[in-house]
Amino acid sequence: MKHTDSLKEELNKSPEFTQLKVISKSTLEPFDVNKYPEPQDKTEKGIRAYNKQLAAKLPNWLRVWFQSEQKDENDPKSVTIHRHIKVDFLAYGYHFMDKTRVESFPGLSEGAIYEPSKGTWRTFGKGEFTKTTESRTTKEMLKWGLYRESDITGARRFLQRISYNEEYGKRSPFDENPHPELVAFANGTYSILTNKMQESSADNYMLNAHEYAVDPDRDDCPETERLLAAMMGDAAITFEEFIGYMFYRSYRPFQAFLWLYGTGGEGKSTLIRRITNLIGRDNVSASKPADLANGDRRFETANLYGKEANIVADVGSDYLKSTAAIKSLTGGDYIPAEFKGIQNFKFMNYAKLLFSANEMPAFSDHSSGFADRVIVIKMINGDTRHTHWWDQFDDAKMDEETPRFAMKCMHMFAKALKSGGLTKPDSVVNASQEWLDANDHFKEFLDEYASIDAKDDRGEATTVVTAEYKRFCQMNNYTDRTSTQAIAKKLAAYHVSKDRSRRGFNSDGGNVQRFIGLHLTGSLINDQFNE
Repeated sequence: MKHTDSLKEELNKSPEFTQLKVISKSTLEPFDVNKYPEPQDKTEKGIRAYNKQLAAKLPNWLRVWFQSEQKDENDPKSVTIHRHIKVDFLAYGYHFMDKTRVESFPGLSEGAIYEPSKGTWRTFGKGEFTKTTESRTTKEMLKWGLYRESDITGARRFLQRISYNEEYGKRSPFDENPHPELVAFANGTYSILTNKMQESSADNYMLNAHEYAVDPDRDDCPETERLLAAMMGDAAITFEEFIGYMFYRSYRPFQAFLWLYGTGGEGKSTLIRRITNLIGRDNVSASKPADLANGDRRFETANLYGKEANIVADVGSDYLKSTAAIKSLTGGDYIPAEFKGIQNFKFMNYAKLLFSANEMPAFSDHSSGFADRVIVIKMINGDTRHTHWWDQFDDAKMDEETPRFAMKCMHMFAKALKSGGLTKPDSVVNASQEWLDANDHFKEFLDEYASIDAKDDRGEATTVVTAEYKRFCQMNNYTDRTSTQAIAKKLAAYHVSKDRSRRGFNSDGGNVQRFIGLHLTGSLINDQFNE
């Protein structure tokens, strides 16, 4: 049951509210109640009739009545007429909520407002609930000649209390939404799962509106698809599925983020701008991966709240200090965030991460949890600068295809959802693995200076291996964890254990900690070893 409806029903069961009409009178013409003329008939009966006529001209939340006072019982002319004006905060609150739905939650204390014209909600910034409700209340009351601080404050306090929704606990309905497949467009709400349009509803709790209309039966976009095929070949299917995934407000199905890679001049930034316009600039954040990975940038993750995508072109090759934030953002988990001036909160991110780069950044996370998320698409069209390559494509046609391209991408994502995974042709698999391998400095070290035989019970001393790998990283200006503990963890993936043993590969027969099965075939420290 809707939060506001349940409160109305509960209140209406009470005898004191049985006479309350919360539906506004639609045919009323506002006027200044302070200037409304006093009754000419000053008898009790005349004033009662006059008040009744006046009440019919007023909204249900506003009471104005006249009352007579005779100072001298023997002098009929000593009658004074008093004007009384009262705002019923309860009735006004329901009148306000009937036109404007606002709600706040323990996990979103500032609240949000529903915008029927878009079919979506808009979250409030710091103090915006107060500003919005008081502003709208002031403008409506001014139509009736009212501007009293007590009325405006009283109405706002009632709205704050009646709109507070505890049903979601410390969460908000915008996080773990029960219907992430619903998308708001100019002509209504589209369901990715049913491929049908439906009427917009505040109960869908959507934050992202798209300013163009779509047709579920129209997804033809030949010019746009021709461009993608020319830029990325068979990887276009992965790209289109991922763009469709951006409209889906959850990371539950697939934990992935995507890179467009090319050495420069391919038009990656041009493509990025087109995708940003497709999703809508209000629905896109632009936090760089290095900033997201930097624990010191405590406000950075909050930029992604309520966004469908985080898109950044021309990302630098800055080292990713930590991939923990990126894994959290793409993991469907609650993550901490903070807006300036607003208390810390947690939210479940659904903004899909799309980056482009001429040089891929370095990282030191070689876990499967990170590797499985990586999707790299290598551009195949080369440097198009100072050429007529772009002349073969019609920008106006692609602009006109925008709604149909959006539908095409959502259709393709729906198929991927049913199949259980995003499509990854060999070109995508290979490009992704190349980036992972290029950042696996320990694998590079093993390939050049060691061999592994898990069946061999001999091993190199851990102190020697640690020293060699430290020197390797120093000589190549690599940033990586080089402690013995970190190396042991890396070698565990190769089924190499760390044990105390006397069995080495040379005269070193001491009973020391060794990496069993690892044999150094070269040295960066001892030149005699290489002779």
